[in-house]
Amino acid sequence: MGLAVFISKSYREPGSKIRIAWMNHGQFFRNFVGQATTSPGISGQTIQESMRLLLLVRAYQVYGHMKAKIDPLGLEERRIPDDLDPALYGFSEADLDREFFIGVWRMSGFLSENRPVQTLRAILTRLEQAYCGNIGYEYMHIADREKCNWLRDKIETPSPTQYSRDRREVILDRLIWSTQFENFLAAKWTAAKRFGLEGCETLIPGMKEMFDRSADLGVESIVIGMSHRGRLNVLGNVVRKPLRQIFSEFSGGTKPVDEVGLYTGTGDVKYHLGTS
Repeated sequence: MGLAVFISKSYREPGSKIRIAWMNHGQFFRNFVGQATTSPGISGQTIQESMRLLLLVRAYQVYGHMKAKIDPLGLEERRIPDDLDPALYGFSEADLDREFFIGVWRMSGFLSENRPVQTLRAILTRLEQAYCGNIGYEYMHIADREKCNWLRDKIETPSPTQYSRDRREVILDRLIWSTQFENFLAAKWTAAKRFGLEGCETLIPGMKEMFDRSADLGVESIVIGMSHRGRLNVLGNVVRKPLRQIFSEFSGGTKPVDEVGLYTGTGDVKYHLGTS
């Protein structure tokens, strides 16, 4: 009862967040019903189905990451939330090829497309591709609506980057450097602890691409803090710490013989030694 009184008092206060939130929700429903009632062939039943469908869309936006395929070995036993089951919202297999009205108001993501009527199968396919693929997105907790909508646009309506042949060759070259670096260390110092990057070598061309783009946008300084895994590869192939200096540290040295003053170490382990 106390919570209800608090909400009631907060709602009556001009400019309160609760009042603004409810006004926004009210406008949302008025827009939806207004468009539905002015569109030919839209019935009350259609409105109910559309509202249930929008709840399903939101469930994917909130819980879709819990169904994402992020375990390549399939070792993790995960429980898929019931919220992602269309049956929870009254839909069955018989509804997959039915067309549903989902509105044409200004929204972000694939709902912003000028396609007010879509089949349930098409909608579920888009949601599965966006939220349940090899990347899990968890962003609906963000309070800033503008930031949330920006992320939703990027997630639900991706535009793949098109690289020229020359650029693809640069990316391949960086990937080869990353892979060969790990292969060399594994063959040369088989018993040394190095926290290798095997299986994640694409980190190197990815970071290089990010840094190149940052430089194009005017970024002058980047500070990197990272885990042990892959640190040596990043030092050698991203920030360009001299490779022979890294190899010298594997052999117990602190600096190359002919590079006096390049580095003065403290005897720390090699994967703790940074560069600038």
